[in-house]
Amino acid sequence: MRPVWQNKPEPKAMAMFTQPLIAGILIVMGLLITNSLSHTQTLSLSLNPSSINFPDQNPTNFPSISASAIVQVQVTASWGNGTWSVTSLAGGDLLNSDGRSVIPISNVRWTASRAAGNCSGGCSCMGGTASRSSPQHILEGSGYTGFLGFGSYSCNVNFTLVNDWAYNTGSYSQTLTVTAANP
Repeated sequence: MRPVWQNKPEPKAMAMFTQPLIAGILIVMGLLITNSLSHTQTLSLSLNPSSINFPDQNPTNFPSISASAIVQVQVTASWGNGTWSVTSLAGGDLLNSDGRSVIPISNVRWTASRAAGNCSGGCSCMGGTASRSSPQHILEGSGYTGFLGFGSYSCNVNFTLVNDWAYNTGSYSQTLTVTAANP
């Protein structure tokens, strides 16, 4: 339990909490392929790691917490010139193990930057805010990845959580489904 003064800056002598706040997100992959191209273009998607955690941090000193790892999102698009995208959709808000305490999923955000690869029609990694109601773009591209469709394109995605004294202590979790699709 956090001290009674939870909404006030904590005295410098108090540096530890009696219960940590740990939030985690399980990232699941999905693949949706529709054929609106004259030549069938296939997509494959990989994520590493497939789950992340946010460590317990003092909200006064750390108003935003970085996830335990950077997630690499990698897509491979075979020969073709169609457009495709990688999106994420949360299963809901972050829920405490007691099922009553909630952290809004919109408090989970990310930045994304190119890690490796290229696309014949261009690719871009995008930052965003997690949503449970509409898919959010992480990566967009067109054409094939690599050299003549042999290779991939990847983004490093750094998730952060807005940290707040109002959160109840405990362990929170939620699933974030990441999907690659060509519309």
